Amino acid sequence: MQIQGVSGSGKTYTALALAKTFAGEKGKVALIDTEHGRSELYSNLFDFDVAKLNVFSPGAYIDALNQAARAGYKAVVIDSLSHAWIGPGGVLEIANGVFAGWKKATPEQNRLIEALLSSPVHIISTCRMKTGYTVDRDATGKQVVTKLGLEVVQRDGIEYEFDWVFEMNLDHDAKVIKTPLPDIDGMTFKRPGKDFAEGILRFLSEGITTTEPADETPTPELVATTTAPKTTERKIQ
Repeated sequence: MQIQGVSGSGKTYTALALAKTFAGEKGKVALIDTEHGRSELYSNLFDFDVAKLNVFSPGAYIDALNQAARAGYKAVVIDSLSHAWIGPGGVLEIANGVFAGWKKATPEQNRLIEALLSSPVHIISTCRMKTGYTVDRDATGKQVVTKLGLEVVQRDGIEYEFDWVFEMNLDHDAKVIKTPLPDIDGMTFKRPGKDFAEGILRFLSEGITTTEPADETPTPELVATTTAPKTTERKIQ
């Protein structure tokens, strides 16, 4: 699953809320943190363990993901996958760092995608979004900048690698961008959490779901907190 959106849209909170349900009552949740420990703001709301990455090469993501799977975690949140593309050691840096760099960078990106797809655990990744632009020339030869709207900070087409893709807005609601359920494709769900995740689990186990769109189903308010977290960091064991 990929949860994408601009800063402040609730990607991390939503990912943790869904992951906790996917993991089950006794299952453990791991979070691969590339956001300088920002996830720790939610450690008084959710029980999860953290692996902090300082270098964002695809190999570092793969190692952390494999370590979590071997340790028995039932769900892994990757917060965020954007750094594997734009961060220090990421794919763009690999491509720009050597001659014919994309011959090295593309296999590394593909290796990361394969690790995500083949992992035996539930995976929820977050991705940043930014405003995209094009620069063209008009009939007089003058440069014209055209705003394209929001685009995901990752390789073009990354959404196609996931079964579920949700785009969060600043009201913390999620629009369904990709789903195996045609009936909810394009719908927006209000602050998805436990009930929404349980609907997905029912679909995965039984082929049915009872989730309802935002306009019809009241859901609990997204909880904000300024309380210091209980723990600063719990390493994946």
